[in-house]
This record gives sequence, structure tokens and C-alpha cells, in this order.
Amino acid sequence: EATPAASAVDLVLLLDASSSMDTSGYSAPRTDAATQFVEALGENVRVQAVSFAAAIIDATELLPMDDGGKATLRDFIAAIDSVGNTDFDAPLDLAVETLSNQARSDASQAILLLTDGEGDFSDSMADTLTERGIRFFSIRIAAYNSSSDQVRALQDLAADTGGFDTRLDPGPDGSVDTADMLTAFQEAFQAAAEGGRLTLDEDLLISSEETSLYQFVVRLAVLALCA
Repeated sequence: EATPAASAVDLVLLLDASSSMDTSGYSAPRTDAATQFVEALGENVRVQAVSFAAAIIDATELLPMDDGGKATLRDFIAAIDSVGNTDFDAPLDLAVETLSNQARSDASQAILLLTDGEGDFSDSMADTLTERGIRFFSIRIAAYNSSSDQVRALQDLAADTGGFDTRLDPGPDGSVDTADMLTAFQEAFQAAAEGGRLTLDEDLLISSEETSLYQFVVRLAVLALCA
């Protein structure tokens, strides 16, 4: 089994700062989970944090996760003030602009969105992200499985770009557990970091428990060429 080096990741963290985050009691878990998430990142990761509601409220630069970068993000996250409604168009556009212009050629690129609301974004966003190799992950705080067009669009955006959507259930008391939110952040990041890895046990073996016929044929062809 090959053990890859720590993955380089350029990540844009979109944090919902709409007024409902505050009135529903989600602001404190957002602050705690996002701060703990940032603190655990390695130095081969760069992060831009963006707070948004109906428009972008504030944003950092794309920062390396050294002591200075983490301190800047801690201060930014702690200072987020929740106000207004929710719209995803502007923050997604900013994330695409940042990664398109500043991402490292050897780094995985990802956008991670935390929200408790529903919003609109461009119909072409999935194509834009796919063309640029940017994976999208959404973490939605929602008490029930909504089938609205906006929710389905968010879920489809994640699936179409190789990411995934996670729903956090606030439960009967309406609260969100910080540990659950932190786990959602970490699982999305881990998936983003592993997106470009090639390991012998998963990608080069001729067969495995989950190997499809297509994968089997491709691996046979690769081994034949190598031989």
C-alpha cells in the first residue's frame, strides 16, 4: 500500500451569516466548530473564509494555515455578525474567482458551504466548478428533508462536482451540536483532500470487494501496459 504525502488543499469556507443563524442559536456552534476545524488543518492547506447573507458581508484572503493564517481566521470567524436573508450566488462566484486565480496547480480545490437556509445560484455553476476541477460540499442545518427546488439544486451541485451534501438535524430542542458540525466539516475536507490521491490498495489492485467490471478491465489494461 502506498502512503501519500499530506495533500495540498485550497479551500473556500462559506459561512452563512443570515439573521436566522443567530435567532435559531446556530451562531455559537458555527463559531466553535469552524474555529476548531481551522485549528486542526495542516500547513499544506490554504483557506479563505467568507461570511454571507443576501450578499457577501466580509471575506479574508486565501491564507496559509500557519500560526498567522489561523489567527486571522479565528478573529474573522469570531467577529461574524448575523444579519439579513440568504443567497448563494455572490459567495459562490467569489469562491470560484479566488480558486481560479489563486489556487496552486498541485492542490485539490474545494468549496465548503455551511447554511441554515435556501438560496439561489447560477444554473451554470455546476459546469463552472466541474471545468475548473473544484469540488463542492454543503452542510445544511435543516429539521426535515426538504424537496424544494433550491435544496435539490444544492444537493445536485455537490453530487455533480464530486462532493456531497450533509444535513444536520437540529433535533426536537432546535439546537445543533458543535461536535456534529465539526465532524461534517472534517468529513467534507477529508473527501476534498483525498480527491486526487492514487493508492495501490484502492486504485491499482486488479480486484477488490467493490471493483466494477469497468474498473477491472481498466486495471488489467494498465498492468499489461506496465508489463
